[in-house]
Amino acid sequence: MNIFVYGTLLDDTVRGRVLGKDPTIIHCFREFVNGKYFDVDEEDIKKLDRYESEYYKKIEVKLKSGTKSLVYTEQIYM
Repeated sequence: MNIFVYGTLLDDTVRGRVLGKDPTIIHCFREFVNGKYFDVDEEDIKKLDRYESEYYKKIEVKLKSGTKSLVYTEQIYM
């Protein structure tokens, strides 16, 4: 399972504190959102869910490279 990150989770220190490890990173610099994606397991997803809280929702996207990945997007409350 892949996770695409941007913002604070691009920081190796923040990501290391959240996950408790340093995953292998693949850089993805495109004309859209700059970010990274890497392989995670279910335990990592639980940690990321806690970090992102109820203010973000997790969706599956297809990256420009064609890779499917999860990404957290901001919840918009009306």
